[in-house]
Amino acid sequence: MPNSDCKSNIRRVYIVVKPQLDEVIPVLNIIMKVLDDLNIRYSIEEEILDKIKVGVCYEKFDIKKSDIVISIGGNGTFLHTVHKVVEHSKPILGISTKGSFGFLNEIGVENVEEFLRRVIEGNYVIDEVNLLEEIHDDKTFYALNEIMVLSKEPHKTIKLEVLVDQNTLFRGKMDGVIIASPIGSTAYSYSAGGPIVDPSLSALVITPVCPVRLFVRPIVVPDSRVIKIKVLEGCGISSGDGILFDYIDKNCEILVRKSSKTIKIVRAPWITYYSKLARLMNFIQEF
Repeated sequence: MPNSDCKSNIRRVYIVVKPQLDEVIPVLNIIMKVLDDLNIRYSIEEEILDKIKVGVCYEKFDIKKSDIVISIGGNGTFLHTVHKVVEHSKPILGISTKGSFGFLNEIGVENVEEFLRRVIEGNYVIDEVNLLEEIHDDKTFYALNEIMVLSKEPHKTIKLEVLVDQNTLFRGKMDGVIIASPIGSTAYSYSAGGPIVDPSLSALVITPVCPVRLFVRPIVVPDSRVIKIKVLEGCGISSGDGILFDYIDKNCEILVRKSSKTIKIVRAPWITYYSKLARLMNFIQEF
């Protein structure tokens, strides 16, 4: 549901950027101008401050004191932002820079001024998304898109057994396995041959990576299931959202499941999932 009470609540905005990306600066300048015009205080990650001239409403404050967080860049920047705010429950607005894919982001640079003004006025919706959770050796890790167990050696396979609710689903040699959320089904899992899953569905995608002899294919299961990954031969790594979690030895067991932790994503009510999917994935061709 659109949040109509947000105008009085959004008073501080924290901005996360990729400092190495020159395309960030024009977008950041537009955002600062809008926030200055609306008298909204904002803070920006320090790594880029020497490249820009901040406006009158800039002030230095911690991300925990923000009402909303803006991520400027591509999918990688958005995922970096997710891991910064996961403990603080701050809504994230993703803005793509020119040339970035940014499927997780809601808008591109060409719409940023109009959309940001609408957000400050309260014309947006919040999409609350459960994270994935990896547990092993009394350690817990979180991811938005996917959790993976891959061979530590790029030129070698790893033998894995994957179980769903204690029932063996498949066992064999492969480069690894991906457990993706619906929102992450358009990322690495899709590149590895997995299906695209509507984010409104309560599901997980299990995608084997380059299985030997093609003995198994991607499988969609309810997100109420608990997935166990056993390393039978070889050594591996576990990671999520492009972040290395841990090194995995033989006989290690990893549990992956839907987490109770959530993140909040700011969405435009006039942009549908399927129109965005068709546009960004280039599904529409003219002959």
